[in-house]
Amino acid sequence: MQPSRSENFPLVIIIAIVALSYALHTVFDIFFEEWIKSQLEDHFGLTGAEMIERFGSLIVPGCFAIAVIWFIYLYIKRDFAAELAELKTPKLKCSFRMEDGGCVRPNSVIEFLAPRNGVMIKNRIGCDYYRVRVDSDLVSVHNTSGHLVSLKRDGEYLFNGENLPLTFAPAEHPDTMAKTIKNGLQEYLDLCAVTEDDNIILTTKNFAGPSSIPFVELFSKNGKYTFKVIVSSPDTAASWIDIDLEWSGQRTTAKFKSH
Repeated sequence: MQPSRSENFPLVIIIAIVALSYALHTVFDIFFEEWIKSQLEDHFGLTGAEMIERFGSLIVPGCFAIAVIWFIYLYIKRDFAAELAELKTPKLKCSFRMEDGGCVRPNSVIEFLAPRNGVMIKNRIGCDYYRVRVDSDLVSVHNTSGHLVSLKRDGEYLFNGENLPLTFAPAEHPDTMAKTIKNGLQEYLDLCAVTEDDNIILTTKNFAGPSSIPFVELFSKNGKYTFKVIVSSPDTAASWIDIDLEWSGQRTTAKFKSH
């Protein structure tokens, strides 16, 4: 069986030390041999000086080579450990594609409560649902939540930093605000619905709107709208996505695109 890289590593270290020692030995002989012998000859005689010089030409380069290789090894080990830790950290990924059947749910029905004559009445209306896909790599990511943090129209903020909570589908499930994203099993975060009567509804938790602008004014004009969504978990770093909506006032011509 072919030896693994880890099994060959000690041999590589030994070869590197021997090669570097040989190179340093050559340098030592060229630059220091005669000088060392001349310094020691008066004290130890010519034979003693030569023996000491030969001994030093082996020991000094060898020790220096070991120190250099050990330093390089520690540096590589630390750098590799940091990269390995990064690779082992689970990551969230947000995406949106019109071709993804989970991101675009045409001909759906949305239910919501609205006041009528002082009484809250359940309403149903047909719509096209738009969602953000959320994936995890490596392992499951727990307690994942999503927020709509800003909305722009033609580059100008309609609201920013209000962090409106979004629900994972299906919204009626108890984990809709703290979803476990399993490796290889995507989940979908509700973003908005375009209704059959040509209105846009932000599908936030309990359909809560921003405090800085009336809900009915958010999509009151045609233009290019940009949603910024952030998905986060205590297990890993947050992920974000920007999604553009080209809105001309009609459900049939609404065009969504991520970037």
